[in-house]
Amino acid sequence: FVAADTLNVKGSFDGWAAGLQMTDANSDSIYTATVTTGVNVGDVVNFKYMFNHGGNATWEGDPNRTLTVVSGANVFEDYFDRLRPKVRKDISVYFSVDMELERRAGLFDPNGGTVELRGDIFGWGPGKTMTPSAINTDLYETTQIVSAGVDDKISFKFWHSNPETWEQGKLTDDTQDNRYFTITQDDFNASSVAVELSFNNGSIDKVLNQDAYITFTCNTKDRSITDAPANTVFETVYMAGANSPLQWPGGGWPTSDSAKIIFLHDDGIDGDAVAGDKIFSKTIKFTQYSILKVEYKYGANWGIGPVSNPIYPNDNENGVGANHYLQLGKFTSSATIVDTFGITKTIDVTKVEKEGNAIPTIF
Repeated sequence: FVAADTLNVKGSFDGWAAGLQMTDANSDSIYTATVTTGVNVGDVVNFKYMFNHGGNATWEGDPNRTLTVVSGANVFEDYFDRLRPKVRKDISVYFSVDMELERRAGLFDPNGGTVELRGDIFGWGPGKTMTPSAINTDLYETTQIVSAGVDDKISFKFWHSNPETWEQGKLTDDTQDNRYFTITQDDFNASSVAVELSFNNGSIDKVLNQDAYITFTCNTKDRSITDAPANTVFETVYMAGANSPLQWPGGGWPTSDSAKIIFLHDDGIDGDAVAGDKIFSKTIKFTQYSILKVEYKYGANWGIGPVSNPIYPNDNENGVGANHYLQLGKFTSSATIVDTFGITKTIDVTKVEKEGNAIPTIF
């Protein structure tokens, strides 16, 4: 509805015919009309409001409105379709995020690094820089004023530079990727709320309690490279990922980002069991305090990818975003991961699966 549209009240006072066009003389969005004929004291008048926008009529929903006419002036006031605006006011929100585990894991360097609050209140662009607490320098904090009402949902996440990293995963619940909190009646009454969290919901139970040495093996036997000609030879196999020391190359995996990938071996060294067996391997150290869910992906023939796919020549294991996942346990110290090129899945080293019916004889 815009100011140029028309608004009418229609009802039983004229047999639901033309009704009366309402006017807003002072442009305050309150439209009025006065019925002077067709009503008598004691009548029950049924009516509704309807506006016309671009030639399309929009009626209020059922039921009809009613008014019992009394002697003298009768006044009826309400919102169109009974949509009473929510009362909002400025609320002071204190945000804090604990960066201790990120710092200990080597995922965040406070020397030259910044922590930001980002969210819908900033349009998800660059947000507000948070400052270390005077009491605990691992605790970054800021206060932000938001205009909100009861039951309003405020969505946000934390971000840090050095290196540039967003929080990952569904951190509030499984309904959305962003964090959020909801303004309660108590928050609204107090005009303030405190939101105190840790980056990625980190806790000692959600990170490695010691260094872990993970050997990744990638079987390329009888496998193919996305968009490459049939029978293309696997000359190199490499991996990238979201968890240090893994990292993602830039958009499109440009060949110039070779320093951001880790090459695997098929020459019998550095975790590779048998040279020349087309199973490429690499032992990678994940340091204490690393997060437990590892996201990663393989690729083949860095820098000489298929000419039929020039935009993503190096991201060629599977479709863009089709990644592998590894779930570590907090006490994992070593493991060998068995992957097949082009087949993505989640591997959980904390689970025990039955393998045949043999009775174990040793631990």
